[in-house]
Amino acid sequence: MALVINVGMPKSGTKSFADATALLGFNSYHNPRKFLQKMSTRPRNMDLGFVDGDSSSNFGEWLWEPLHEAYPAAVFVCTYRSDLAAWLRSTEGMMRRQGKFDWANAWRWTYGVGYYFEPAIKNALLMHDICFKRWARAKGVPFRMQEVSDGWEPLCEWLDLPVPDVSYPWSHKGGER
Repeated sequence: MALVINVGMPKSGTKSFADATALLGFNSYHNPRKFLQKMSTRPRNMDLGFVDGDSSSNFGEWLWEPLHEAYPAAVFVCTYRSDLAAWLRSTEGMMRRQGKFDWANAWRWTYGVGYYFEPAIKNALLMHDICFKRWARAKGVPFRMQEVSDGWEPLCEWLDLPVPDVSYPWSHKGGER
């Protein structure tokens, strides 16, 4: 099994993807604290101890290039939501729920603003996906754009793995979380 790195933005199906890769037999890390802690030390490279058979999700949304340098054999997935309005509602809800904690720096890192400002949030998502696809194509890096509604078949075909006999996970269904 390859190392699979999901660079999708938060609320784009990253938790569903993490659950899916766990069902496929990967050591699945969603929002992995041990890697976030290592990042707080400002490492000189992105070698975070991932190995083949690992899957990372909801971490490194904007770090695909240094992650690729550290893991050149890794394959990349970018989860997304084609329903932009649902993504915006989900993102706004997340930001409002977490508002009591000082998430401003994390939001600035991910979205470019320290609070929910819909035009900036929307543009951050669109630019993220465009920039990632351009980078991956230019570098010849294997990647897949994955939406929860795509289900198992295209993902398993791409990873050359059998399709499980269970439904594809859909965490936080309804766009609320």
